[in-house]
Amino acid sequence: MTHFSTENLSFAYEKLVVFQGLSMDLRAGEIVALIGANGAGKTTLLRTMAKQLKQQSGTVLLDSRSTQKFTRREIAKHLSLMPQHEQREASLRVYDVVALGRAPHVGWWMPLRAEDEAIVQQSLEATAMTELQKRTIDQLSGGEWRRMILARSLAQNASILLLDEPTAGLDMKYQFECLGHVRRMVKERQLIAVITLHDLNQASMFADRIAILANKELLSIGLPQEVMRPDLIRKAFGMDVMVVSHPTESIPMVVPILASPEV
Repeated sequence: MTHFSTENLSFAYEKLVVFQGLSMDLRAGEIVALIGANGAGKTTLLRTMAKQLKQQSGTVLLDSRSTQKFTRREIAKHLSLMPQHEQREASLRVYDVVALGRAPHVGWWMPLRAEDEAIVQQSLEATAMTELQKRTIDQLSGGEWRRMILARSLAQNASILLLDEPTAGLDMKYQFECLGHVRRMVKERQLIAVITLHDLNQASMFADRIAILANKELLSIGLPQEVMRPDLIRKAFGMDVMVVSHPTESIPMVVPILASPEV
């Protein structure tokens, strides 16, 4: 079973410290939602965990081995990063992009095997992209683009998913379907998933644990009931909220407190 963790991880762009002393132990079969204000370092943390950025100090451990000792291809067999933004190559079809998720397993230039094609089709189906697989990607809406990139991450068949705002640009139906599928897959396959989200209530509904980044450090990590507190939300986002119980589920929901209108 995969084990993934960070120990005293710090990152800086030259003299600008993004985060420091960050330690997290990530468990198989769970989703950790990473929340924090814009600029808190969520995307930078994911990219550092994925070995796209080199930490200033500290260690990222995959099965008790520093990721700095893995080749990029070895990392890609274990870990899939879904980025927020990518350049669009208009000549590619949706199928071609999703099939790139199999490259760490078969190589960049080798043809897909039957089992690889089956995984690609399953990933397309899971993200409601089957009917769009023959389109060129310049014909996609923003939401369709996000679903395609998620499908590629699923096709990679990695044991660790790092998903950076996977629901950005999706309407409410696809947001819930997307996160629901990720959650089912994490539980069934005992994967590890770290997901950055702006919607705190989605984090509360779909994550097993929530980690808050604020003031260049890990402010708190724990169950939604432990982390979704007005004082922590205020420290992280600089606004007052109420935390109430979901009307049908035993999960906390964050409700902003509106300022009284000036008379």
